[in-house]
Amino acid sequence: NPQDIRPPGGESMGDLFNRVTPVIQQHVIHAEKSRDTIEPVVIAAHGGTIRAALAMATGMPINAMLNEKVDPLSLTILSY
Repeated sequence: NPQDIRPPGGESMGDLFNRVTPVIQQHVIHAEKSRDTIEPVVIAAHGGTIRAALAMATGMPINAMLNEKVDPLSLTILSY
């Protein structure tokens, strides 16, 4: 299972997914509660975090996101 591979001293993609998705979900819940004043949220993150957000947003398994290319200094927009 590629999502479970941990580099020495690092975390697996599965670990990263489990760590960052609650934070992303908090922003979604906040947006749902204040729909009349929704403001954009900007998050500066590395490729792994972006892939985790894409997996969460699309419902695709994290393993499917491992092959997605996220260029350095690129812009990813997720609309809720």
